[in-house]
Amino acid sequence: MVNPTTWEFKLREGVKWHDGTDFTAEDVKFTFERALSSTSDFKGQIGSIKEVNIIDLYTVQFVHTGPNPIFLNQLTAIFIMSKKWSEEHNVTTPQNRAAEEENYAVRHAMGTGPFKLELREPDVKTVAVKNEVWWGLEEYPPKVDEILYTPISNPATRVAALLSGELDFVLDPPVQDLDRIKSTLGYSIMQTPQTRTIFLGMNQGVDKLLTANTEENPLKDKRVRQAFYQAIDIDAIHKKVMRG
Repeated sequence: MVNPTTWEFKLREGVKWHDGTDFTAEDVKFTFERALSSTSDFKGQIGSIKEVNIIDLYTVQFVHTGPNPIFLNQLTAIFIMSKKWSEEHNVTTPQNRAAEEENYAVRHAMGTGPFKLELREPDVKTVAVKNEVWWGLEEYPPKVDEILYTPISNPATRVAALLSGELDFVLDPPVQDLDRIKSTLGYSIMQTPQTRTIFLGMNQGVDKLLTANTEENPLKDKRVRQAFYQAIDIDAIHKKVMRG
């Protein structure tokens, strides 16, 4: 942080876009100004940005309307786009979803990562191939040359495709099928602890609920809120829904 309202970033040098051009501060400035456009779905997440300034080829500063201590978290929602690629394909502004507009960037993409998008057919398949000029190739060599992503919405069909050999990997298989997968020769489950909170919010701050035909707001009564809590069978969720 240069001052309470300014964040400065030094970009990794030597990074190439998938078309071989250099990744620079120009792309960062362009991307964030694009993300602040009126048709952008992301403008609300980075609305505190007042201006983006290029200091040099690999240094960029974000000036905010006020102090923004969570800017680093907000940054993870914005993926940098190539200014040159966007200009070539007429996607310098985001699609207008309200007008059901679709532009080139909806089904195409170009980044700087270890895999390049080769084919994008929504709800059918997405194909990504190894990027031979990725900056991290020597330190983090990919273990595959191609990734074929096949959306299968039905959980049972997805597991059946895995066990038949049609798929190599399934993300988040149904909890009830984990034992079946583990007991099948040649298959294994990779799992890790996860922190997840599901919050049931009750509008106790108003005198009258807008969605109920009651004179007063019953949720203002602590006993009513406790009744909701006590009606939830936590053990059943743990044992049956989450399978322990």
